[in-house]
Amino acid sequence: MKTLVTQLSLLALVATGSALEAQALPVLNLNAAGAQAVTIYPDHQDKNLYYTAPQVMLVAKDDAGAPLFSFLEYKEGFFYKTRAIVQLTLRPQFSQKMMNEAMEGVLKHNPNAKFTGIPFVKSNLIFSTSLKPLIEEQECTHQAGILGDEQVCNFRLNPQGRAVLLPMFLSPLGLTVQLGYEIMGAVQQADGSYKDQALTFQMGGRIGGTEFRDFPGNFRDRHGDPLELPEPVRATTGD
Repeated sequence: MKTLVTQLSLLALVATGSALEAQALPVLNLNAAGAQAVTIYPDHQDKNLYYTAPQVMLVAKDDAGAPLFSFLEYKEGFFYKTRAIVQLTLRPQFSQKMMNEAMEGVLKHNPNAKFTGIPFVKSNLIFSTSLKPLIEEQECTHQAGILGDEQVCNFRLNPQGRAVLLPMFLSPLGLTVQLGYEIMGAVQQADGSYKDQALTFQMGGRIGGTEFRDFPGNFRDRHGDPLELPEPVRATTGD
């Protein structure tokens, strides 16, 4: 059977305004009948329309499997300390097995069900408090779209950030972040009526991993030459 996730239609259903009757809105406090481990939001008007949301944000890859990621060093300031500019494209990912099972469960209850990515009003990449002192500037906020679209992000690292984040990008875990996104939807009231409401959600993301070592050309010094990457940290055991 063809993978259900690949059949998701990317309908541009961005909610604007507040008139519930004028637009399709996901019901943000309900989960579709048949969906269990994954939340699938029903529409407040169309009983056959359901919205899916991804579980994690990862670095996108090109057709050859290379990560869409660039780490470029440069020097700036009175002492010409080395900084870095990081550019990347992130793509939300579904747990395909769990999503397929959830969508099949919904289809058992409603054979006419159709699925689309949930629309967001705004999204932004959130760095933890411990990382913020390492980042001089970032441009990772996006206005409106579908959670499933690629997200472009650029940020500039100070000298300390360049030294700390470079090995993190190459570590097994990579750099962990959060994607915050705001959704305009409807909330079902106790009497069965609906009220439009904007809610903010977050999902985890990872930038990097040991597979980044297979693409050393993505890491370059201020002359445009490939960087000499730090050696991987090896686990040690006590005697």
